Amino acid sequence: MGNRGRFLAFLLGAACLAGQASWNRLASAVVGGTTAAAAFTLSAAMVGLALGSALSGALLSRRCPRPVLLATILSSALALVALPGLILQIGALEGWPLLRRTLAIGLLALGHLPFGAVLPCLAAWRRQPAGALYSAGALGSIAGVLAGMAVQPHVALDHLGLVLGGMVLLSTFLVGPSAFSTPAAERASSERPGRPLLAMAFATGCLGLAAEFLWLRVLGFAWESNATTFSLVIAGQIAGLSIGALVARRSAPRLHLVLGLASSGLALSVLVSPLAADVFSPAARIATSLALVGIPALFSGAAFVFLLDRAERERSSVALLCAASNAGSAAAPLVLWIVGPWMPQAPRVLAFVACGYALLALASRGPRLRLTAVLPAILAIVAILPAGPSVRDTADASAMAPDFDVTVLPFVHTELDSTVAVTRDTRTGMEILWIDRGFQGDTSPLGRRIPATLGRVPCEILGRTPRRALVIGLGTGITLSSVVRSGASEVDVAELCPGVIEADRTILAEANGHVLERDGVRIHHADGRTLLRDARLPYDLVVTDMVFPTVVGAGNLFSREFYGLARRRLSSNGLFVHWLPCFLLSPEDLSSTCAAFLEAFPEGTAWIGTFGPRRLVLGLVGGTVPPGLPEKTGSRLALTPSELRTLAAGAAPLRDADPRLEIRSIGGRADGRANLRRILDLAKSCHPAWRNVAEAGMDEAREEELLREAVRSGPGLTDAEFLLEARAYERNLDEAREMAGKGDPAAEFLRLRRAALYPHHGMGNLHLANALAAKGLFRESIEQFEAAIRKSPRSADARLKLALLSDPARARRAFDDACALRPDRPPLYLEIARRLSD
Repeated sequence: MGNRGRFLAFLLGAACLAGQASWNRLASAVVGGTTAAAAFTLSAAMVGLALGSALSGALLSRRCPRPVLLATILSSALALVALPGLILQIGALEGWPLLRRTLAIGLLALGHLPFGAVLPCLAAWRRQPAGALYSAGALGSIAGVLAGMAVQPHVALDHLGLVLGGMVLLSTFLVGPSAFSTPAAERASSERPGRPLLAMAFATGCLGLAAEFLWLRVLGFAWESNATTFSLVIAGQIAGLSIGALVARRSAPRLHLVLGLASSGLALSVLVSPLAADVFSPAARIATSLALVGIPALFSGAAFVFLLDRAERERSSVALLCAASNAGSAAAPLVLWIVGPWMPQAPRVLAFVACGYALLALASRGPRLRLTAVLPAILAIVAILPAGPSVRDTADASAMAPDFDVTVLPFVHTELDSTVAVTRDTRTGMEILWIDRGFQGDTSPLGRRIPATLGRVPCEILGRTPRRALVIGLGTGITLSSVVRSGASEVDVAELCPGVIEADRTILAEANGHVLERDGVRIHHADGRTLLRDARLPYDLVVTDMVFPTVVGAGNLFSREFYGLARRRLSSNGLFVHWLPCFLLSPEDLSSTCAAFLEAFPEGTAWIGTFGPRRLVLGLVGGTVPPGLPEKTGSRLALTPSELRTLAAGAAPLRDADPRLEIRSIGGRADGRANLRRILDLAKSCHPAWRNVAEAGMDEAREEELLREAVRSGPGLTDAEFLLEARAYERNLDEAREMAGKGDPAAEFLRLRRAALYPHHGMGNLHLANALAAKGLFRESIEQFEAAIRKSPRSADARLKLALLSDPARARRAFDDACALRPDRPPLYLEIARRLSD
């Protein structure tokens, strides 16, 4: 019987975790993708487990375990089969946000309820040891994670539910045919555990899930917040729990010791966690997640086994102990969501979690364990101290900073859900927006041009001024700025990251024209799909900015359900445009996305955002497109309806239940080239000039020749002119460096003067000014520095060098401007400040 019970625990543990991951993924499309929504859905799941444990305890005290176990297994199988479809149906409720979210959260709790009853039922069945069953269930959970990682790129979540449900249903044969003839002696104990034991179980559950949630944040920042990272963290957590449970079964109970080790292990993991940013290979990341996440979880799992053993020795209800632990887990996400605004840095919160384990250790044994709690206590004190003085206020620290040609960090916004940063190159003044180390946009000439095009072209295709518009995704705000310039009286914007909103209001406001301050622009910290679903009035224009498909939850913006929702939310003559980063989509996923789009917009077309293998951006356009538009939009029509249908032929449309887009589309140059070649083979009506632009991106040797042909064959094709100018500018700079190396100053100056003619930024002028200053031609050098500043207003280096050459009044102004652009103070800045103050 023991082996049968443990195998059942293993099987149900695997099914529970695989089902939980599927349900939470589907529920994110229903309740939204914000951190608050994730906290509520996770808490709902844990509440279901807690209620299931408590209910099983009540039933087992009155009935024989075997029929209750059978009912639990059958209910679990039913939940696995039915819940995905029910959640998808709830997602179709439009205009009822509170009802939709309440039903989704209630379903999650209800679906997890039978799984919460599994451990108490198995423990009562033939008096199975609860600790061994907990260990077997944790091992099964690891199998569920690994199986999910293997099959999710190929199997839809609702189909996975059918497989899991059938597998669980077959497990009823392990219980045996004589389900209702079990002796009454097998009934479980109904003794209530003491309050200290319940409090300890609640606390360990809360701290354990809080640690897992925070590790998702820490390693998501170090690596990238994608499905692979999430799976690695969950696998590391469960592996630690499982190993800890196995070890605890073979050792004497030392609750105070394992809690102290959990505290110290977590504290040490927090200290070394910055090293994870330098880990790249898959094998190394697996090992890192097992070390950082798994080791503290190992001691946490051992502690819970000791609590189970104590409950069994005291003949207390194992079910109530499990209910207390799951209730603590349910509280953890909500607590983190509440404390997030006051303590946004995940490593610091992890330090307090470590301190919580230390306090539990002290409470379980008394003052003997004070030394075990010293490390996390010190770390917690460090965590609550204010940050030390910044580099700008510390001369000694700034002594290590170089004077020129560096990247500085003028903006950082940290929260528990994401870290948003803006970096600035001090020479070019180019700023890059990052979310958790993921590139989101920049203010280079090309970085401005692409989003400006993505906002302008939809308005041109619409052919009129939209009254109400929706933009999903904010980025640098340049796409939104182009939509606003179309004259729309009301523009709603959906953005998931508060830090992006803050960056666009402040440091990026100049780049986007202070668009968030415009009348009629309403910014929403919300999920774009949720905002679209709950809109009370239709939109004339809906634009989905580039969304990277590898981000967790991004698949909800590429599915047939999303496109159908967009169709229903358009006005009678409205337009929907979804810009696809085709360089990040595998060819099969591009076809599946187009197939999903065509279900909602059968006469949809595809239009060119940018046309090259590295930056292939294609816009799926549905709705009312006035005739004769290709001529008005620079002939950007790429695929007609029939050509787009050919691109999608034979592909299964992406659905909300299909997670493969987030896992399989890893992007890269190979995917961009393959997709571009397919489009060129299909696009019979594509303008020849665009074909030349595409070929130029794939043939570096003939790039300039093909771009010149594109300019000749497509008058007004400013994209080709822009690329040709950029290529000539880069060539002149390269040749200038080559001539300088050969000791030919005349040829070097000739190339630099040509590069200085580039109108889009001032690096050519900056190089020329440096060369002129080196020759002692200071007046002409000052003119070039001023030209560099006009073209690149955020260049700190150009302003500082102007200060070195100018008269005192102009030098003071230029130096103050340079200081405003550099958050650090390198030695030369401090020296100039001293001289100007003398």
